[in-house]
Amino acid sequence: MVVIGPQPKALQKFHHAMNIDRLPLPTTKEPVKGWCLYQDDRWEGSCPQQEDEDGFIVYASEAAAYAALAREMRTRCDYFEQGKLGGGELRCLWYPMPVSLFSDGRLFDETNSEQYPQTFLDAGKFSER
Repeated sequence: MVVIGPQPKALQKFHHAMNIDRLPLPTTKEPVKGWCLYQDDRWEGSCPQQEDEDGFIVYASEAAAYAALAREMRTRCDYFEQGKLGGGELRCLWYPMPVSLFSDGRLFDETNSEQYPQTFLDAGKFSER
């Protein structure tokens, strides 16, 4: 099971607003290649870090994923300067990883790890394995 860590509401809104570079879910059974921002987690291993009610946020290219990461860091710095984030929340260990996005919202990453969006699990679209 993938658990996305808690994020300030302002960052969640920012992620949702970044859908300009986002890939839509494929309409065929063939997966679409894209890029997700991942972080290594002590218990879960490598996990996608951006998710909303539509599933994981997958970018069309590596450059788009790096641009999203840069926007994330700029936003965190802005919120820190405004006093909305503490110093520990400035640290970001995210990195782009190539993924295959399937029409049902699940991902396979380059390590062949299968990931399910938490929002889809909560809605009963998948059963935990």
